[in-house]
Amino acid sequence: MKKWTIDAGTYDTCIILLVGEDKERIQSFLRKHFGCDDLVHEWDCLGLHYYCKGTKSVVWIPKRPKTEKEYATLTHELLHATFYILNNWADIPFTKDTQEAFSHLLGYLTEKCLIKLNQYDMIKRTKKSKKK
Repeated sequence: MKKWTIDAGTYDTCIILLVGEDKERIQSFLRKHFGCDDLVHEWDCLGLHYYCKGTKSVVWIPKRPKTEKEYATLTHELLHATFYILNNWADIPFTKDTQEAFSHLLGYLTEKCLIKLNQYDMIKRTKKSKKK
């Protein structure tokens, strides 16, 4: 399991991006760090947004996105995180007048997640080439 903390820009919170296929390890992480016992999610999905009221938002995907569907799933889960942050942390409801704030935050979170994933790919490639 890989874990990154992604800041939420101007909002005083962050999300946690988890990437890994070991669902028991993911659930254990959520229980340990969030103390929530309501982990009754369907784990046969392509991704998941998780939060326990008053805590940070967690986005889980089983693997690093490679296909269009996997990138769409990451964006889908980040949209859930966006709504959580703006509704619960900033008290901004989604309306015609606030949709730009939602769009900007979604773009920001997506960019930051992709930067972390790309950096990780680069580190893996570097380590692999040093072994040869």
